Amino acid sequence: MLWQWLIAAVAVASSLGIWYAFGRSLPPEIPVFYSLPWGEDQLTGSWGLLIPLGLVIGIAVLFPMIITKVKKDEVLAALIAGSGLAAEMIIVIAVLRTIIQVI
Repeated sequence: MLWQWLIAAVAVASSLGIWYAFGRSLPPEIPVFYSLPWGEDQLTGSWGLLIPLGLVIGIAVLFPMIITKVKKDEVLAALIAGSGLAAEMIIVIAVLRTIIQVI
């Protein structure tokens, strides 16, 4: 669980820092929703980069609560912790990749 909080803190700090540093050079619309069809549906304002960070914070808050409920089953708790950590890392990489593509 410590790793999840650490990844969440690094994700939020680095993404907000990059967003603050490059905020003026970001275009008015950024592709964030890659699962939607190609075109205008994928685009959002530069504030849309905060949506994935909200997901990271949500995972960092929700998964430890789930882990405390299933604490007796160590394997399940480890799987939940690992999947939360992997999801957070994937979201962070997606945000950084989006910023690098746009800049």
